Amino acid sequence: NPYKIEVGEQVNAVTSYLDLSQIYASDFERMRKVRSFNGGRLKVDIKNILPLENGKYFSGDSRAMQTPFLAIIHSLFVRNHNNIADKLGSLNRHWSEEKLFQEARKINVAIYQKFIYEEWLELFVGSESADELKFSEYDINADASTLNEFSTAAFRIFHAFMPTKMEIRDEN
Repeated sequence: NPYKIEVGEQVNAVTSYLDLSQIYASDFERMRKVRSFNGGRLKVDIKNILPLENGKYFSGDSRAMQTPFLAIIHSLFVRNHNNIADKLGSLNRHWSEEKLFQEARKINVAIYQKFIYEEWLELFVGSESADELKFSEYDINADASTLNEFSTAAFRIFHAFMPTKMEIRDEN
């Protein structure tokens, strides 16, 4: 039927996994743009924060500049990745640039997941619900995609957590 109306679905720019795709990107083209290809590191500017592209901070997710707080969080995870890559590189001088990048990425993602499951989740849903979620059995057949209802309505609750003010200080 040429007049049949299909239900539209929104497209999510990042993966729905806790994989730090907001830092590393969800596609290889953008991932190549965030990498320095030097010692397994991600690109940073001379102040060790996210690099600028067309006057905006650039990260794995195009929304890194949506709020200053997102840019700060992105910068912290990028710095952490680079710190891990530097330490791994000094311990494993025989590792390739790719191996350093991937191993630093794995460790950084593990730190992020630990933070989400052991600190943030409990604050958000309460300790009893968090325990149920943390200790539920992994289901390989579960659909991990983001529901339209969640991305357009429920996920907006996180906007309420954004601070309304930010103190800016100089280096002193």
